[in-house]
Amino acid sequence: MVICGDFPNNMKIILLSVLDGVDNIGARKVGAYMKTLADDVEILFLVPGQNRSMISVLLMEGEKELEGQEITAIAQELMGADIIGFSSMTGYAHLVKQIVQTIKRTPKRPYLIWGGIHPIVEPHDAILEVDAICTGEGEFAFEFFFKKFKNSENFYDTPGFWFNTPDGIRKNGNLPLMTNQMMSDLPFMVYQDHEKIYKKGLGFVEMQTLDFVKYGGVAYLTVFSIGCPLKCNYCSNTAFLDHDINYRKLRYPSVSYIINEVKRVVEKQPFISTIIFTDDSFMAIKTEVLREFAKMYKEEINLPFVVAGIIPTYVREDKVQILIAAGMKRVRMGIQSGSDRILSFYKRPTPVRSIKTATQILSKFSSNLVDPAYDMILDNPVEKTEDTIATLDMIYDFPRPFTLNIFSLRVLPNTPLAQDMAEAGVDINLLNYGNYWRTIPSLGNCLIYLFIVYKPPLKLYNMLKKHVKPSHHKQPLFPVTMIILRLLFLGKRAISHLIRGDFSNLPGVGFYYWWLCKSYFKKSN
Repeated sequence: MVICGDFPNNMKIILLSVLDGVDNIGARKVGAYMKTLADDVEILFLVPGQNRSMISVLLMEGEKELEGQEITAIAQELMGADIIGFSSMTGYAHLVKQIVQTIKRTPKRPYLIWGGIHPIVEPHDAILEVDAICTGEGEFAFEFFFKKFKNSENFYDTPGFWFNTPDGIRKNGNLPLMTNQMMSDLPFMVYQDHEKIYKKGLGFVEMQTLDFVKYGGVAYLTVFSIGCPLKCNYCSNTAFLDHDINYRKLRYPSVSYIINEVKRVVEKQPFISTIIFTDDSFMAIKTEVLREFAKMYKEEINLPFVVAGIIPTYVREDKVQILIAAGMKRVRMGIQSGSDRILSFYKRPTPVRSIKTATQILSKFSSNLVDPAYDMILDNPVEKTEDTIATLDMIYDFPRPFTLNIFSLRVLPNTPLAQDMAEAGVDINLLNYGNYWRTIPSLGNCLIYLFIVYKPPLKLYNMLKKHVKPSHHKQPLFPVTMIILRLLFLGKRAISHLIRGDFSNLPGVGFYYWWLCKSYFKKSN
């Protein structure tokens, strides 16, 4: 059975990342592998909000929507391909759908494949829009598909893919997860390899150094390990775990692989001053591997780096020491709540006692680190007053200095959290995947922002605590107070980074601060 018509040997593939930045690591990895399979592969980036202004950050605003004419223009630029792949998270699924619908209105169109987090979390939604979706690790699955596609063979048996066929939806199981050796044999992910970015009025143009600066600042984002030992009900990782329980086990390439990947990028962009590892659980990596990594990193790269994925139960003083000696200057750890009941609701086995122990260990190294950042999820409608107060008490007692990454709870459809919320009688349409920056300006939430910049006397805190209610309960709101406190919080955070000379979380302007500091210290010496 022939599925597609005759195609030229040199087929054109376009991979479009739709995300709030150009650091779509999955798309860059799959794109690099695609380039080994075909000569004509374009990696494109669509950043819907371009860059949020400081005012929008202060006001906790989300990304701006693209206009209809822009959607049409984007779709037209993709039409020269034989295959178009899309990569997106659920928050941008609506944009992918708009582009796809525009493309599908043309009489002769490319074959459409959707990959990334959204088709993995919501495959039944994504498959209705395109010809095929990728539901697992995409590199080898796409190779299987592509070899058959270009030879006009039946490709509906491709593992890791679902297909929209004339006879209905064909669902195939995933390939086994890649081994450490397979990961070591992959090409380095695409970076300054003629990628293009969409600019209003210009279309897709090749990314230049200033584009990398605008969207990535002076940082390079990558991952060393893949996998997560937890199965939190709000996380998209639950979909990976449903496909293969072995996703709980950490997998990683050789240390020399990740070192050479970073060296390649730094040689291309000498202004890069920080490497950010966004692994789900970097400190769960074996101690002997971290020692090998630390030694090679210090000898061959010797740049400050950030560990942006830490689970409290894996924080150990010896591992922190190893990484700081190698150049770790900043950490980010997921906490989410100070209530054991809410942590249990999230199915997150990181009890408050473990959180407190982890923060105490990190505080011992405060002279070596930018203020450690802890992720918090606010505005959970199943919270009771005692849960909200437990979180406030925990943050009030945190060892200083610290900062928080504060998010308002948003429920991804088709996750265990969505089911748990439904069973709790919560309308998840009120907690959709919209702007998670905007928190409810309740007294409790305002106090959390206050605690980051100032620890009020215990007597005053106890007085205020008597009036705290969960944020979804009816109560007076303080939007102006929250904006003022958020401004103070951002100011304190900026000072912490400035003192350590770290501008890696300031896309665009961070480059100029880095350049000024570098020039100043060069003159001083």
